[in-house]
Amino acid sequence: MEARVHGITAGGGYIRVRPEWIPSNPEMVTVDAAGEGVVRIVVMQAGESRLKLAVPGFSRELRISATREGDAMQVQISR
Repeated sequence: MEARVHGITAGGGYIRVRPEWIPSNPEMVTVDAAGEGVVRIVVMQAGESRLKLAVPGFSRELRISATREGDAMQVQISR
């Protein structure tokens, strides 16, 4: 999947930010640059991982869980 992050100013406008993306289980989840401010999140195997997005003064964690169902992978991402 591809993702992009925007910061929000005090006035409610958007600004471009480039967070560091840190998976807790890099054997399961990888994050690569896909273009201008866009990253590609790849889930390579079933399991659970956290994905931390960090910029100076702020961070947020996402939870990623994946299960294999036959030839497909079902992935859930939540805060």
